[in-house]
Amino acid sequence: MQQLCAVFGNLEGSGVGLTFSNATETINNYTYVTGLVMLLVSSVLFTLLGFYLDRVLPRTYGERLGCCFCFTMCCRRQQVQDENEFDLQES
Repeated sequence: MQQLCAVFGNLEGSGVGLTFSNATETINNYTYVTGLVMLLVSSVLFTLLGFYLDRVLPRTYGERLGCCFCFTMCCRRQQVQDENEFDLQES
């Protein structure tokens, strides 16, 4: 974030300003677009981490899932489908 602000400051301080044409200009081995991409990637990463921790960490209400629940979701769905088919065959 600091480098992103430094690139923005250099462009604005030189009197050129930030435009689409100079957003990919390298200043101190860093570009403005690189900073924006890193911000986007980190926001997606932390959002996914937040959803994961919301399901795994204990809380007052709701079901706490195991730490590897995301790897067993497809197996659990198949198991429920198999149980439903078995119930239909019995009746």
